[in-house]
Amino acid sequence: MRKLKTIKIDDREITVKELRVKDYITLFQFEEKKEPDLETIFSQLKTILPEVVNMTVDDMLDMAPSEIDLLWDTFKEVNASFLGAAQKLGLEKIVAEIKSAILADFSLLAAGSLKQAT
Repeated sequence: MRKLKTIKIDDREITVKELRVKDYITLFQFEEKKEPDLETIFSQLKTILPEVVNMTVDDMLDMAPSEIDLLWDTFKEVNASFLGAAQKLGLEKIVAEIKSAILADFSLLAAGSLKQAT
């Protein structure tokens, strides 16, 4: 059974789900011998975000850093197997970059959700 945990932030219930094998594949599809850039990581993260948490990038942009911390801690708890596998594969840097994006810098994530100027 897929793990999940629901947390409450303000009046909103947020459910964080365990990543599935297809999510691992999506997240770690990189060209061989080429380190992924942040834009690639963010693009792949946006692809799996709806599968992992019941909120949008725009919802996350409206969150306070302490709320993002709670969300990240819940993700780590529910996805301990994923994080362990990433470590075994030597992907700690990618996981650290994902965490950094979630905790500090949503600009690349938000760029794809903003409407283009006309």
